[in-house]
Amino acid sequence: MPAATERRRLLELYARGLRVDGVDWEPIRPHRRLQRRLPRELLRQSALHGASDDGEAPRLTEAALVNVLADLSTAAQTMTLRLLGSSP
Repeated sequence: MPAATERRRLLELYARGLRVDGVDWEPIRPHRRLQRRLPRELLRQSALHGASDDGEAPRLTEAALVNVLADLSTAAQTMTLRLLGSSP
């Protein structure tokens, strides 16, 4: 399990190529659910929220990150979490 600092680095790494304007990683970073591949899935789903058809990179917003993290953390997402290598 990566420590909080490493989880932040993973988030920043996976966010490369996305438009990240004013995202505060601190509310996201401490979540222990951000294990193994979950940071990548969190950013993938958040980027889908910020995708547009203007040909530019998806815009990543803090609101999308928080909402997707909440979705991934619900009991309804237990199977997804297990598949991604996290625990429910």
